[in-house]
Amino acid sequence: MTRNLVCMFAVLATVLTVTGRAEVITPTNVTASSTLTGNPESNLLSSAGMTTTGDVLTWTWSGVSTGIWMSAGGTSDTYVPQTLLFNLGKSVSLSKIYVWNFSHDAEYMADYNTWDAKGFHVYASNAAGDLGTALGSGTLDMVTSLPVTNQAFDLNGTNAVQYVKVVIDSGYAQASPGYYVDLARVRFESIPEPCTYSLLATGLVALLCYAWKKRR
Repeated sequence: MTRNLVCMFAVLATVLTVTGRAEVITPTNVTASSTLTGNPESNLLSSAGMTTTGDVLTWTWSGVSTGIWMSAGGTSDTYVPQTLLFNLGKSVSLSKIYVWNFSHDAEYMADYNTWDAKGFHVYASNAAGDLGTALGSGTLDMVTSLPVTNQAFDLNGTNAVQYVKVVIDSGYAQASPGYYVDLARVRFESIPEPCTYSLLATGLVALLCYAWKKRR
């Protein structure tokens, strides 16, 4: 009886350990509503300039020489919200979005206007980019120095999604006209589906029971 309890506690400890782990998702593709020539949205998914050792919260990005995304800007003094449609490559439940913002002030010592992204909303979407359930929102801080650390925001990952639309509602830009906005890198965090844990627990229990019977 005692050994059975020990085995069951071992199984439970293993399952709880696994459930605490999250997966960092690099989307397979991204499409922007506008892009300035030479600064494509594909840079958001690049690993160039990224330090990715240790916890994701400590990951950094080195600077503009490794590529950024910049919107095409406008022709008036009114900011036009920009959208980014991410394809995660699979359906997952999301818990966080990690954003590495970018500022020309930090990179070029104020030779350029500040074009950091500011306020944003995150939505579940489909391949066509139609807005679905709101997953979260946030306000990005301005970047003041290099290397750039990420900013993490919680998402409501109740339902699994494959496409995510990020709407950048505002920027810190003071440029006139146009109001460009830019970002360096974007990643998401997902938690494996609960059914994975159920299967793992069932398999471990079966193995332990089999081993126990063989020893008897």
